[in-house]
Amino acid sequence: MIDENLHRIYNYSVSEYINVELKKEFFEPYRQNYLIDFLRKDLLELDNYALIINDTILLSDNKAIQKRVELKYNFEDFLSKKLNNDIKNFYRGYAIALKFENDVSRRAYYTKTLINQLNDICARLFGNTDIKANHKKVLLKLLERFNERFTNQYKSIFEQGKANLKIDNSFTFKYSNLIHFKDVINNLTSCLKRGGLIAESTTKNQITKLLLNQKLNKKIVWTGDIQEFKYFIDTLLKRNSIKSITRFKWIIATNCFLVVDNVTKESINPNKLKGQKSPTKIKMDKINTYLNDFK
Repeated sequence: MIDENLHRIYNYSVSEYINVELKKEFFEPYRQNYLIDFLRKDLLELDNYALIINDTILLSDNKAIQKRVELKYNFEDFLSKKLNNDIKNFYRGYAIALKFENDVSRRAYYTKTLINQLNDICARLFGNTDIKANHKKVLLKLLERFNERFTNQYKSIFEQGKANLKIDNSFTFKYSNLIHFKDVINNLTSCLKRGGLIAESTTKNQITKLLLNQKLNKKIVWTGDIQEFKYFIDTLLKRNSIKSITRFKWIIATNCFLVVDNVTKESINPNKLKGQKSPTKIKMDKINTYLNDFK
């Protein structure tokens, strides 16, 4: 639930969501009132409109009269209400997530990760030149206030877990079969490079840390596509010899790997990985072969 709510917050930094999806939702009363099948593109450029409707007013003597009422719609007001509602849902989802996670260090890691992602969303929105300045001003004011409030309100959870995080570093993935660990690392590093899935500059030390549950000082650069990355992580975690916090697997995965969206040229958001389709059978077979050592 919390990941879905975070993704809704993330959408407010995406121009397509603001300029098209929300504009269509904003004009839905207009569309229904005039019984039109689709909106003209020029309407989506407007931020205000009004509808004149006939409203029935019941008088004290039980008589009814018809009165023409003007309903005014403003897109900035619509944006504020929409975002505020999604922020409330985010808080509810976060509270529920904490109820089901008793480990202090994991709660701290999760909270800190959310704070970082909220900062990224604000930065992304600020730099998006395709969103109108007046719309951006409304959204940034709400998001920055929300980000500051959330950080101050839940910073104590992160602070409480700092000491434990040094001991229980659940940042990566844990390979339990250490007898053949060196051979597995050598083979996996070689295969991933040969298959064009990780950068040639990737070191065996990085792959070692990835599979020994140790925090990486530098992310591993993923050079394959997003579908391959999702399938690689999913397949890796299905192996009995690999342990991780599956609830947070996409947050952990994107903290370990730098995965760039080929369209936006930006690092991938963890929430975007969930909806990715499987790669082609040839690509899946290739990844399965690379992970044969993990039983």
